[in-house]
Amino acid sequence: EFAEAAAAELSNDKYTIEIVSSAPPLEDGVNEQITMFESYLESGVDGVLIVPCGTAEVVDTIKKANEKDVPVICLDTNADEGAEVAAFIGTNNYDGGYLAGEWTVKNVSGQVAIITGTLGTQVGDVQPCNGDQGPAMGITENLLTAYPDLRCIYVTSDTGAMGAATAVQAAGRDVKVIGFDGSPDGAQSILDGGMTATVAQTPGIMAEEGVKA
Repeated sequence: EFAEAAAAELSNDKYTIEIVSSAPPLEDGVNEQITMFESYLESGVDGVLIVPCGTAEVVDTIKKANEKDVPVICLDTNADEGAEVAAFIGTNNYDGGYLAGEWTVKNVSGQVAIITGTLGTQVGDVQPCNGDQGPAMGITENLLTAYPDLRCIYVTSDTGAMGAATAVQAAGRDVKVIGFDGSPDGAQSILDGGMTATVAQTPGIMAEEGVKA
């Protein structure tokens, strides 16, 4: 919506900006995303905005875009070095995580578990759900069994957090669930009594700025 609004604002009698979008079904859909990316390049697009599923894996395809003089702008997550990215537009994920930690310290007394989107540098028992509700539910069920005194679960995506919240509700446990993204579905989950809180990002504004760039 934000990207389309920016495209409409920038379009004029000389040129028209058309937005075409697609996304893999899961956050770790690296191969699917690369296939989509390469398909867009073959179709002759004039520019690409991408939130890389794999920061290293996407580099070779960005190189192909460089060879075609097609600018690539990364949103939210930047690609690894090795290819030319025209711009990176994103929020500060570290600050977002810090906000989640601050909220937890003020509102939770007891054990806290973390479920990540994808597995990066691992410190302690951190488990990835790949941004999918199903795996997040399964991980949460195991956590609830292993840690009877668990009081809070922080999930680095709202989609995963909704799965965790479903498992918590099914178990009848009083465990707070914090998500990350501030998505409409996440907000609705909070209103419905599922998730407890979420850290809001601004994906629409990132997309809007990407189009303007």
